[in-house]
Amino acid sequence: MTSPIAVPVNMPVRFLGGWCGKLVCDDYGGYKEGFRQGITAIRFAAHARRKFYELHANH
Repeated sequence: MTSPIAVPVNMPVRFLGGWCGKLVCDDYGGYKEGFRQGITAIRFAAHARRKFYELHANH
């Protein structure tokens, strides 16, 4: 078993460098600086899709 590691909040921005484009991501705070620098957030719909499934399954 590996030990957890601490990842600095600005790690994604450092990793992406000056790249600017569309990024499929969650709401992790480390991406926010990149959004201010011009990266466009493309959210994934897994959480929303699950709610529609639950609604359909329960009614």
